[in-house]
Amino acid sequence: MTSCAVNGGCCCCWRCCFRERFLFPRSGVVPAEAAFVRAFGSRGIGDGNFSSPEDVCVDRHNNFVVADRDNHRICVVRRDGESVRTFGSRGTEHGQLKSPCGVCVNSFGQIIVADTDNDRVEIFAANGTFLRTVRGSRFHQPWRVCVDHDDNIIVADTCNSRVCVFTHDGYHIRSFGKYGAGPQHFSYPHGVCVDHGGNIFVADTLNRRVQMFRGDGTFVRSFASLRPFAVCVDGADNVFVADRLRVQQLRGDIGTCVRAIALDDFTVGGDDWHVTGICVDRAGSLLVASRSHNCIREFR
Repeated sequence: MTSCAVNGGCCCCWRCCFRERFLFPRSGVVPAEAAFVRAFGSRGIGDGNFSSPEDVCVDRHNNFVVADRDNHRICVVRRDGESVRTFGSRGTEHGQLKSPCGVCVNSFGQIIVADTDNDRVEIFAANGTFLRTVRGSRFHQPWRVCVDHDDNIIVADTCNSRVCVFTHDGYHIRSFGKYGAGPQHFSYPHGVCVDHGGNIFVADTLNRRVQMFRGDGTFVRSFASLRPFAVCVDGADNVFVADRLRVQQLRGDIGTCVRAIALDDFTVGGDDWHVTGICVDRAGSLLVASRSHNCIREFR
């Protein structure tokens, strides 16, 4: 571990300490018998309301950050469901959003948003101030975003059937994948995450599988799945896949299904896409964004 002045070691930036505390690991381990704990949110436009929430993550203060798609905004919510702030409004100007479907937080506390229907990725300060747009790639409906250990931004560029990697300040590093059914090919990938070893997992939605890659884009293996829409990892590198009416837990090294958390009570009008975003917080709670129920549900 890098020593820092605040710990009695040599002087270095606060970010080294923060990365050790928050990113390694940044999430807890989901209990073996995870059960429903609570839900918060309801349909509407006010504080504490959502309209088709697509994704959820956790900031460095352990608040929930929600991509509130049809309200064209980002909501930051305390664990008790109280609103901290919202930002964004429908539009195409910098800082405006149009159907944001993905959100993540880096070690600076900055909020990275997949501004899906504007075909771009935007970076905001923790207080919601617009900072910059990710550059160097022509997106077509980017759906999910995540960050790796170096704060590189990884984007599931869904309608281009590829994955794009950028520096923390938004400059293009590499892209990999193209449309198809073979290894390192995608068919409308909707989800992406990174484990603590830097491996990238992609929810290859219409190919009905999850693919695993090294950080440089080298293909490792694929795991069969009914219709994966989102993917995340916990502190033990267990992989969780939102797969229609359930969340599957897979062993990240070999892809074997360990268990399935049934979400049958999520069914609304036969909507197969109601479980749209998942993440694991530092306490080991599995958070599930339910588009159809306009809420976030917690399992632990």
